[in-house]
Amino acid sequence: MKSLVCCWVLIVLLVGAARGSETPKKIEVDWTPFEPPCEDFFDCQDKFRHPDELVPPKFLYPFEMRRSAIDGEAVILVRIDNSGYPQKLSVLCGTHQLFIRSAIFALEKARWVAGLGSVCFYYRAVFRIKEEGSSPR
Repeated sequence: MKSLVCCWVLIVLLVGAARGSETPKKIEVDWTPFEPPCEDFFDCQDKFRHPDELVPPKFLYPFEMRRSAIDGEAVILVRIDNSGYPQKLSVLCGTHQLFIRSAIFALEKARWVAGLGSVCFYYRAVFRIKEEGSSPR
């Protein structure tokens, strides 16, 4: 019985270690806006165009802003790696610090189509306070 428990613990640890190795690297967040060269963009003509989303970002209206009931937005420059994970996020502008943080939080968890190399694109996160009876965005 004791050896069965030890085997079970070992399996759980190995599975956890294997899952941990699939986790992407720490995402760099830069608060200094900059413009990468045109050839680094997914589409140089439309810099807001991005690869297809596998895991779309889920932008949540910041809880602390609900009392203010104001709309907001944040524009973030996203650089993804060859696996489609965000590698670097650069804050370009935002209407409030809380909207920027919420956008970064959502973009860190997003994933795009892989195999395109390291490409950049702008992402505009729009936050609207939902009205009574309306569905969330």
